[in-house]
Amino acid sequence: MEAIDTIEKSSQEVSIELTQPKKKGRGRNLTTKEAKEMAAKALKSPRHGTHGKLKTTLLKEEVYKQMQQTLLERTMGLINTQTVLAHGTIKIFKIISRTVGSGKNARTIKEKPELVTDTDEIADVIGYQYGDGADPSDDETYYFVTTQDPDNSAIRDQINRIFGKPDGKIDVTSGGSPIKTISIVQPHD
Repeated sequence: MEAIDTIEKSSQEVSIELTQPKKKGRGRNLTTKEAKEMAAKALKSPRHGTHGKLKTTLLKEEVYKQMQQTLLERTMGLINTQTVLAHGTIKIFKIISRTVGSGKNARTIKEKPELVTDTDEIADVIGYQYGDGADPSDDETYYFVTTQDPDNSAIRDQINRIFGKPDGKIDVTSGGSPIKTISIVQPHD
């Protein structure tokens, strides 16, 4: 019974609060006219957003977010490049020769070395250079392999990024306690 009385009293209090006009200031009910005036004033103001930031500040923040997103997208490419440097690289080039002219005037012109990107060609050259495959070079095309040794600084940078940079300190204590110093005192004459 008491619970029902409490519910009725609280509902009466709520209805009384809703019908009585509130004091001016924060939390008061606005008339439609007042709300429209405030909205028009806010649109004219150079400040927008939940924290009243200037339009230029909001624009700068948006550009900063876009820049961060672009850098995040490019980060994997940078990591992959550093990984390639850390492991070393093998590149395969080919030089194509062609004959120009005929008879006594015939001469062979060699073009600039061209990086091989075809996977079948790469497999054939690597099979010949490092395995027991047949030589893919012929009279018109000559293949050669170049290698680049792994870069120690790239290896060190990647390990430091993963595990953290090691301390460059040298411990000069014995078991955590300072090393005892011995001073020699010479007698005066």
